[in-house]
Amino acid sequence: MGFLDSFLGRKIRLGPAAMAHLAMRISGHHFLSLYRHMGETFSDQQSADVACELMRAYFSLACLRAGDRIQDSRSLVRFCDAMLTALRNYSEGEGWEMVRAAFADEGTMAYCHELYLQGRPSEEDLLAVRDCSRLLSLDLEKATSFLMLCAYAHVRTMRYLQVGKFSHGFEFIKAWMLNSESFIAAFKETFSKMEPAS
Repeated sequence: MGFLDSFLGRKIRLGPAAMAHLAMRISGHHFLSLYRHMGETFSDQQSADVACELMRAYFSLACLRAGDRIQDSRSLVRFCDAMLTALRNYSEGEGWEMVRAAFADEGTMAYCHELYLQGRPSEEDLLAVRDCSRLLSLDLEKATSFLMLCAYAHVRTMRYLQVGKFSHGFEFIKAWMLNSESFIAAFKETFSKMEPAS
C-alpha cells in the first residue's frame, strides 16, 4: 500500500513514532555508507559518536519536515516532542540502546535544537564551518538552513573521526560529498513524500 501510494504520487501520512523510526533507519544507512567509503577503521567510540550525531541530525530533518506541514506552533511542538519520546523509548532491532542513548541527555538535545533547528552553533562549530567554507564551496551568506545543517553535521562527524581540513584534505572532501548527498537524497526522496499525521 505504501509503495502504491508513493507510485501514484500520494503523500504517505505518518504519526510521530513512525516518522522518528523512519529517520533512524535512514541515519543507519547513512552511517554504513560513510563507514564503507571513508577507508578507515573506526574505533568503537568513534563509531558510536558518529552514529549518534547522524541520528540527531536526521531527527532534526524530520522536525524540519514536520515544520513545513504543521502550521500551528503548539501542534508542531507536540509532534516533535512525541517523536523524541518515541526515540527515548526505542526498542526496534539491533542498536536500540544506542538510539536511546543518542537522545537521552537533555543538554545534548538542547544544543541539537539550537544547532540544527535554530542555526545557533557553538563558537567551535561556527569556526569549523567558516574555516571549511571555501574548501567546501559554501557561501555562508546565501546558504539555506538545510545546507547549513549538512555542514554542521559534517564538521561534527569529521571531528569525531579526527579527519581535519588540512591533515586529511581528500578524505574530508570525499566525506563531505557523501554526507551532503545522503542528506539531500533522504530529504528529497523520502521525507518529501511523507506527511506528518498530527
